[in-house]
Amino acid sequence: MRIPLLMLAAWTAFVVAWFLPVIDVPVIEGGGTLVKGVLPGWQAFRIALAVDPSSSWLGSTLSIAAALTNALMLVSPVVLLAAPAGRPIAPWLGWGFVAATLLDLVWVWPPMAPRGALRVGYWLWVGSFGLAALTLLRAGSRRPP
Repeated sequence: MRIPLLMLAAWTAFVVAWFLPVIDVPVIEGGGTLVKGVLPGWQAFRIALAVDPSSSWLGSTLSIAAALTNALMLVSPVVLLAAPAGRPIAPWLGWGFVAATLLDLVWVWPPMAPRGALRVGYWLWVGSFGLAALTLLRAGSRRPP
């Protein structure tokens, strides 16, 4: 299958976001930071997967679920490259990215991240999911040649 250029852009943005500042945090134990109190994407991912005993069950569940959306982005190249040429893209993939984008936006909710704490890496990361969703839904709506 021919991969849409915008999907390549989404994958690139996703990878780059792992190395950019994602969130300002006062102090997180055991976290390496880019500069004092600013976490890179890969470190924020590790922390999002950790269950914080002081967090509510809802906050912990949303945090872990948002971190797990990364699996969709990692699986998407395999799914797209394995798709036969001329066949429409599986619609579940595009809708999966819509759901992942909405779930990943949970960090904008003030109990999840303090107002103004989200940095460029977060916006690039969540934007990569949105771009993938738009690209795949647009490609899926076209009829194969």
